Amino acid sequence: MDVPRGQFTTRLSEVFLQSVTPPRIATLQRVLLFDFTTGQSTLLEGHREGIHQHVLPHLRGEAEMGLWIGGLASRRGDEAFNTNLARVRAATVENYIFRLLSGSRARYHATVTSFGERLSTTHVENSEYYRSVLVLLYRNHIPASPEPHADVMEGVFNRFRIRLTGSLEGGELFVMGEFHFLIDYDTSQPNSPPSAPVHYVLRAYGAGGGAPAGASVENPEHPAWNAFVAPFVTTTSGFGGQARIGSVGVGYIIGAGHTTLRIFPRATEEVIVFDRLETSGSAVQLGVSLLHGSFEIYREP
Repeated sequence: MDVPRGQFTTRLSEVFLQSVTPPRIATLQRVLLFDFTTGQSTLLEGHREGIHQHVLPHLRGEAEMGLWIGGLASRRGDEAFNTNLARVRAATVENYIFRLLSGSRARYHATVTSFGERLSTTHVENSEYYRSVLVLLYRNHIPASPEPHADVMEGVFNRFRIRLTGSLEGGELFVMGEFHFLIDYDTSQPNSPPSAPVHYVLRAYGAGGGAPAGASVENPEHPAWNAFVAPFVTTTSGFGGQARIGSVGVGYIIGAGHTTLRIFPRATEEVIVFDRLETSGSAVQLGVSLLHGSFEIYREP
């Protein structure tokens, strides 16, 4: 009995790409991880090979990178099942990349989305090309003279920046925290709308170890902005939903800290991922924590 191996390719037709890609991203690399086992989301040998050959080399450089990861499913089976299957396939790829880069100095953020079977309109019913995950890599910085495939749709600007302005968390085993963020348009990019920062708060709960407790205060003279692209979200007020934040450290930290952040906007099925959220100012961190909760526009009490 043959063991399923999975396949990958970087040779993708424009017809296929136009049907499954987000609003015109100027990519450095495109790789399709395909031929997943029918009805399953497990990464196979060929998929891991494609990630190691064509994704990781770009993420291990000095430049901050962006990832767009989209899951697909074939038309075989129930539509609801295929919708979830595509989502899990995309998340499996993102989690695999995250584990490989954990502890490294790689700087990237990821947008994770899925299409279920909605786009499986060509090939056969159980086409291996739609039992797949498409990965796009792009630079976080748009060159002064954009290539023909610009990072934004005509008339739509979807490049943003986020910064952590302060936090407080505490507890032992069961941890609670409140984290404050600003999200603004990335005004350093061409065609940006005027600055319109929105204050968000993440009130989160979760688990921690090492008597986790922490607090941070931003250095207002040197704010640490983190740029990102959010296809299908076009306003600074459109990121409400859920978020997950993790932190690691012991002692008093001045300058950058190690914080991971994932935002789950309710307006889309995408996940916006920051493997290493840049922060500024000072912080006290006494343990390890992973918290999840509501990510909403802040209202004064």
